[in-house]
Amino acid sequence: MSQIIAPACPAGERGARAPGKTAGRSTARRVPGSIQLMALVLALYVFLYNPIFIAIGIGSIKFLLLACLVYAALSPKIILLLRRFRNEALFTVCLIIYAAISAARSPDTVSHEAYLHAVWFLEGFVIPLTLVHGFRRVLARYGWEMVIVLTGSLAAVITLVLISMPDWNQFVRSRLIVQSLDPETWWFRGFAIAEGASFDYGIVQGLVIGICLWSAKRWKLYAFPVLPLLISIVFNARTGLVVVLISVLLLLASRRLTLRLVWMLMLTVSVGLAVDRAVGFTERYAGTMGWVTSAINDTKRLVSGDRSSDTYGQLLGEMLVAPASLGGVLFGEPASPGAAAIQQVSDVGYVNELFFGGALYVAVLLGCLGYMYARVRRPSGHRYYPLLFVATVLVANVKWTSLFVPSGFFRLFCLFYVYTLLTQRRRLAVTRRSGRVIDELAAPPLRQPVRPAGRRRHRVHAALADSSGFRQASGLA
Repeated sequence: MSQIIAPACPAGERGARAPGKTAGRSTARRVPGSIQLMALVLALYVFLYNPIFIAIGIGSIKFLLLACLVYAALSPKIILLLRRFRNEALFTVCLIIYAAISAARSPDTVSHEAYLHAVWFLEGFVIPLTLVHGFRRVLARYGWEMVIVLTGSLAAVITLVLISMPDWNQFVRSRLIVQSLDPETWWFRGFAIAEGASFDYGIVQGLVIGICLWSAKRWKLYAFPVLPLLISIVFNARTGLVVVLISVLLLLASRRLTLRLVWMLMLTVSVGLAVDRAVGFTERYAGTMGWVTSAINDTKRLVSGDRSSDTYGQLLGEMLVAPASLGGVLFGEPASPGAAAIQQVSDVGYVNELFFGGALYVAVLLGCLGYMYARVRRPSGHRYYPLLFVATVLVANVKWTSLFVPSGFFRLFCLFYVYTLLTQRRRLAVTRRSGRVIDELAAPPLRQPVRPAGRRRHRVHAALADSSGFRQASGLA
């Protein structure tokens, strides 16, 4: 039997309650959309950047996770939606068990890695499920890309404010948040209210730039946040520039980087250079510019075959080590007594994972990542976003342990993953007042089903304008 979808209320009857709607849903509708959008952006800021305030002492995402767990306990729908990701939960359980066994082989160690895998699943699936379900109207109206770009732009604006006001930045780093960068040594970077200002932050901003570049063909205004996002990368973690390079290469491969988009980006950069000449921005932060320039020069030398640079010489030289025995290669080498469960013998994440659990452990990690790519590839409708997220995780794992442990960029991947899979069934086109499709993942409107002869005819209403169609189509109602 065909699914019956409630029709959207006419323009003149928006104040009336639709048939079958409860009082709770009617109350939720009275909350202005702008306030819901602001609430979602703030929640996503905590979700992606996880600032650790000194007065609290733990990541603010833990409070968001607690709120989502309470919401899930009061909403059985979240538990039903979570069943769609039972394979991912099974993979996580396997990783936890394997990590616990690997840690148990060494005396006096605690399986910190097993804890990280569990936290990764909770933060990567419970929080996105709750946000997608709780803010389904906002996502139906604006689309996930716009909300993420707004969140990244907010982080970029905070960086610009801290750069222009050094006294504020000193207060933030010394009295407001916990940051791994020493202000005395790393005075030229670390302008962010985020947990991983030296690593995660730049990669997340690079992914947001990748989203802007892909979406700019559909709406040119997405090109304007690129410059402030790029500045936020330069003044915090230059690793994000690698993500920007990955996104540009993928755009070239997909023929998405059009001449008009290039002109828009050039215009944005020209405006930024004009502002820089007026305020002397580059001269004030010559140390930061030199730090970024050195990384670019070292990358050029690496491409030409020279690995003796400061940036890559140690990373691709001394830190590329392996266990001495065949058993260590296959199953890992136990940590020394009193050491952490996963030995940070190198900055290279693959080396650390090889020492901790061996090639079998690394194979399980890569297999899980491959499964996630294969599952989200078809519903996304194209390869750009799946390839961008997977390639980013793989490249980030070269610099530090990043596979299936909590990080801002992996959480962003999980948000895209959850949102895409929840909206893959019978997606409806969500339009603005102008009629422009704002959700690229949406499919064309549902057609009238073929009515077989001799059977009772059923009326089917396809809702196109309001979020009622989005809820029914994605199973979030």
